[in-house]
Amino acid sequence: MNFHSSGQAPLAAYARFSADIVRLVGDLYRGANDDVLEALARPVSTYYVRCNALLTSAQELKDRLANTGFRVSQNLVIPEALGIHVEGPFEVLVTGRKIVVDKHTAESSLQGANVYAPGILNCGSMCVGDEVTIVSELNEVIASGRAMMSANDVLTFRKGLAVQVNHCRYNGPHIRELPEFSQGLLYPQSLAAMTTVRVLDPKPHETVLDINCAPGGKLSHISQLMNNSGRVFAFDRNPEKIAQTRLNLTRLGCKNVVLSVHDSRYLDQD
Repeated sequence: MNFHSSGQAPLAAYARFSADIVRLVGDLYRGANDDVLEALARPVSTYYVRCNALLTSAQELKDRLANTGFRVSQNLVIPEALGIHVEGPFEVLVTGRKIVVDKHTAESSLQGANVYAPGILNCGSMCVGDEVTIVSELNEVIASGRAMMSANDVLTFRKGLAVQVNHCRYNGPHIRELPEFSQGLLYPQSLAAMTTVRVLDPKPHETVLDINCAPGGKLSHISQLMNNSGRVFAFDRNPEKIAQTRLNLTRLGCKNVVLSVHDSRYLDQD
């Protein structure tokens, strides 16, 4: 993927970024903005998950993931951070009919995630069992697979598994499909987010206030470092986000958190 010798508008389109983002990157990284955008358009080389120390040890989780076939490394600064190596890029052959997917679906399928009906923009006359090539809105080849739904079903129901991906440009981990995820042994989280909680440095038996807690990534990390002791008061004004946060906390075994639907801008008044 080459961004050089391009104007901002073509660059923004090809990189799947808005013109505002391209302009901001240009202001921040003068002389290197092409390289930065090129890097941002690729998947990360290492995908991080956080070991849930309430339920397992980093070494045990690392061994389990390695036995699954992943190349796993433990961060030297944040021991609960495990990095899973992403393989690629691989060539994806264009076979069968093309289907066009939206930006977010393209980014997920780039690493092997299956395609679901809401993410499809155009699937022509696709039939169940067809071999299909998945492309972005800019006709960039993303992956290939087998159709699990017909075009009529995709357009009628707008939900469900539409394409089972068999070949993709990058081989990344499908974290939410792992038994370790459903068992609460890990949480997919960026190294930057984990660093934030480590800088906060919560201690057992302290009281912590999280005023923007959903979906519970940093919140559950705080609970973990406090070893489920003390008390964490967590707020978000969106009831649906609080419900999702509660599900995550339950899966991870966090028991020292009090969740509340509330607008944190008015906590001092209430």
